[in-house]
Amino acid sequence: SSSTTKKSNASTLPWVCASIFLVLYTAKQQAQTKRWGNAVLLWEEAYRINPLSCMNGNTYGLSLVVEGRNKDAAKVLMLSYKMDMSEKLYMKDIKGNGENSIASSLYDAMLTLF
Repeated sequence: SSSTTKKSNASTLPWVCASIFLVLYTAKQQAQTKRWGNAVLLWEEAYRINPLSCMNGNTYGLSLVVEGRNKDAAKVLMLSYKMDMSEKLYMKDIKGNGENSIASSLYDAMLTLF
């Protein structure tokens, strides 16, 4: 009888552990899904992780503008703009149409939104 109880407890332990893991993982995923539902939080996290990405800085800045946080956006967009210019990332756009096209589009976006 004692060995049957030990076997029963041993066979339920993996299921209990798996259930606890699943509940914790689901809670974590729900929190992440909520975060991804807000553009500012999403791009803020991306910018925090990789501030050197021209995509993260520009998109984070523009999402701040959409939320009406223009002062915060100006700081982020200006840093991103300066980094783009210093790294010469503006030399060619995806289509290969000339020099300054990406720089011009970012500058135009900044002027339009402020």
